[in-house]
Amino acid sequence: AIPITVADRVTALRAPLQRHQERLWQQSTRLLVLQFGGAAGTLEKLGDKGPAVRAALAARLGLGDAPQWQSQRDALAELDRRRTMQDAEELPERRIVHLV
Repeated sequence: AIPITVADRVTALRAPLQRHQERLWQQSTRLLVLQFGGAAGTLEKLGDKGPAVRAALAARLGLGDAPQWQSQRDALAELDRRRTMQDAEELPERRIVHLV
């Protein structure tokens, strides 16, 4: 067997985590969006200014601007899936770091 250092192993385990983090950052405006639209998601109380108010609030909070997603959970499901993948890949790295 070829000897391998702990640093080599940790570097190999960290690479997929960094790729996931980069992909999440690239998709954050689509996945991390503002939920703002009132009880029915229509922005009705704000009249014709509704979309502009929502866009300004999203920008101020550093979130993406998207129509209501109360009944559309695909972005949340994708975000959860990505986080689950990151957790699964992070576990072996945690074990190695604790051994060092």
